[in-house]
Amino acid sequence: MLLNRARANAVLERGGFDGIVALQPIHVLYLTDYSPRMLGARWDVAYGAVLARDEAQPTGLVVPAMELLFLDEATLRIHALECYLAPLPDASPLDASEPRAVPFTGFPVSQAGNITANVRAKLEVTRRYGSRAAPDAAHALGRLVRGAGLERARLLTDDPRTPRWLEQAGLKHVTSVYDPAVLKEIRVVKTPDEIERLRAAARSNESACRGAAACARVGMTAAELERRFAIACIERGNVPTYLVADLGALPQGGVHPGEPLMLDALSHRDGYHGDFGRTLVIGDVDAELERRAAGLDAAWQAARAAIRPGNDYEAIKSAAAQGAREADFPEFQPPTPHCVGLQHTDDPVPAGLHPGIKPNRVLEPGMVLNLDMPFVEWGWGTLHREDTVLVTDAGCELLTSDDETLIRL
Repeated sequence: MLLNRARANAVLERGGFDGIVALQPIHVLYLTDYSPRMLGARWDVAYGAVLARDEAQPTGLVVPAMELLFLDEATLRIHALECYLAPLPDASPLDASEPRAVPFTGFPVSQAGNITANVRAKLEVTRRYGSRAAPDAAHALGRLVRGAGLERARLLTDDPRTPRWLEQAGLKHVTSVYDPAVLKEIRVVKTPDEIERLRAAARSNESACRGAAACARVGMTAAELERRFAIACIERGNVPTYLVADLGALPQGGVHPGEPLMLDALSHRDGYHGDFGRTLVIGDVDAELERRAAGLDAAWQAARAAIRPGNDYEAIKSAAAQGAREADFPEFQPPTPHCVGLQHTDDPVPAGLHPGIKPNRVLEPGMVLNLDMPFVEWGWGTLHREDTVLVTDAGCELLTSDDETLIRL
């Protein structure tokens, strides 16, 4: 189960919320264990999930009707399912209690064909849910809210559309509070299922980054490196997001002998992110690069020793800075610790801030952190080291490799 139910209930109770209405795909996945499929086509399609704080009430999922054919109900953490298609042409306006809807009837059935178990399952899910499709996502969501006994509730939501949608569905006595940071507060401590997904994502992402680095050649552009990374991700079961080889264009347009290039690799697997960084250099490594790379390694080891419950981000940053000073790397730039999970940065922050801005946070067992340590000096080059750790009761467990900053070709 992805949802940290005990933490969710505690956070909701502390905020005076009776439940959650989620419209963002990452939170639909988190609350229901269902990963929306149709978003890859960038259609304007809606999903939804409803979770009551009262665990006796049903957890619900909203999907577009066609997606019924992809559902495996046995793997979902839900008790109620609603789908939507469209209102009938002669239906009343969409702000009525609920206009009549077009049913989802599926596809014709061959009388002479082979009706396998998989086909029978599709026929059954179509009959059960498609025959009662809602006219739109708002009314499907309204059904779930009513079914969970939340008609007069105070609900947390991750989407500013929610109040209008619930009003459209005739729920005029619900209070919806848009505050995605509260949902992140729930997500910041991972469940065992989440940790396993993060472990797999971290390993495959690191392997893909190293695979791309091994293909690097003098003159290769950043776009070519990134394509290599994308291919390596797919081969290892991850979905590529990006490989940053500098902040913007490479200084000389392509990989240059002896010039250090940061590699910041991000991809995801089953919804959860792997985030990894090292430094690529082709050819001779001069004394200046050796000194700075060794200093970055020392900073990482000092920071790693500080990652334990009760310490906070500032303590980690302070330990890293001290480690760098002791290793003769005074130019060291402050690292950025951040949580990682369903998003690259899982830290609870107010909406609208730059993603690098986050408040200080005390570490708890079950948090998964990345220590993001880029060093940029224009006219010289870039360094990077980034690793993923699980905060444990006694300290931390490394989910990526404990090797040096430099990848030398």
